[in-house]
Amino acid sequence: MATLRSTVPIDELSEVSVRSWLKFVRALGQNDLGPHVGPISAILVASWPRLSPTAQGYATNILHHCLVDRRDSIKAFANKIVDLDGIPQLEGPAKSLAQFKQGWSQQQYLDGLLRRCTGENITMIMQSLLELKKYIGARGQQFLGSVASGDVFDPLVSRIVDVLLSATSVDGEDAESVHILAFELLGAIGALDPDRFDNKTKDSFLILLSNFQEAEETATLACHLIQELFVPAFRSTSDPRFQTSVGYVLQELSKFCGFTPDLETGPATVSTVVRDRWLKLSEPARETMSPFLGAKFVVQAKHQLDPALPIYPSQSSYREWLQTWVGYLITRVEPGTAETIFIACRGAVRANDTRVALHLLPHLVLHVLTRGIGNDGTAICDEITSVLQDVVSPGSENSKDRRTFSAQVSCLQYLPGVMD
Repeated sequence: MATLRSTVPIDELSEVSVRSWLKFVRALGQNDLGPHVGPISAILVASWPRLSPTAQGYATNILHHCLVDRRDSIKAFANKIVDLDGIPQLEGPAKSLAQFKQGWSQQQYLDGLLRRCTGENITMIMQSLLELKKYIGARGQQFLGSVASGDVFDPLVSRIVDVLLSATSVDGEDAESVHILAFELLGAIGALDPDRFDNKTKDSFLILLSNFQEAEETATLACHLIQELFVPAFRSTSDPRFQTSVGYVLQELSKFCGFTPDLETGPATVSTVVRDRWLKLSEPARETMSPFLGAKFVVQAKHQLDPALPIYPSQSSYREWLQTWVGYLITRVEPGTAETIFIACRGAVRANDTRVALHLLPHLVLHVLTRGIGNDGTAICDEITSVLQDVVSPGSENSKDRRTFSAQVSCLQYLPGVMD
């Protein structure tokens, strides 16, 4: 799927890519089509203006096959399909989708729409935010008055604000377009009294109290990385090389957690602890992990020289600095359990986005500081200081974005217990 998504925007490859998708959906079994309909509809609608007439014909056949010919197979997934209105060639599939939505309450419709806005596919997020903008714009003050009035607002307000705030922080290809649209929607909603609704945004960060010395706590961290970081990265990227790197991480972390193919066949040889650990993962996470259970892919590590410290002054961008620093800190982890986890993640650190590096950095800083070997603590402090000095330097030649993003990351390291 990542390969298909990445080739559709390329003019020379778009026709053959969409034609391959048509063959793909026609080959899927009765129970396999549904989960793919949402992402496929999002990428086709988003790419429609760039597609040639021939490719648009293939795309029309895809959506007609999914929503008309096999409507019974995808009925349960109708709330994952993006809005098809406004494209004349898709009138048939759009009517079929409208029939699915008949009888849905506002709550049911918005629940599915908001779930799409917080998905893992950035194209899906973008198309769903556009649909949310269209929905709010068509209803205007009538909608806002119905959910944002009285002493306590409708829970939908909390959901919408939470979704939009989450969208402002997504990372990856075309993330800037998502950020702008999310800010536009926040502006359209206007200033809401925070005392009248509950902002449910939660910090999913996990801190190890035993610094990789307690087996079950470390396994919890591995499961956390699988659930919150690498499965979403694997499912959302359109870069096949990055997806391969993340796939290797999932393979290695699954081994670390004790996950094997026996989990799906159900023999009694699987321990209760491992099975409980597996079942605590979400269903999408287990589906993504399944092909990697028992896999034996290998990567050839490239020897890299240690960068000059501090790293920040010699890097040309925020992304290069963050990824180089994380790569260096991985070389400073303690041999054993910590090394097993972080070395597995190393190949996925360098990518077009920074989500992996940004998520791993606080864990690495905390571990390296707690380990307290040599001058590592001083080097971390010097790194943060070099960033903050650049921020306040009136003669700095670095871009404002580079200084701002780097400073924000540096300040995150002052979490309670990290720099004490």
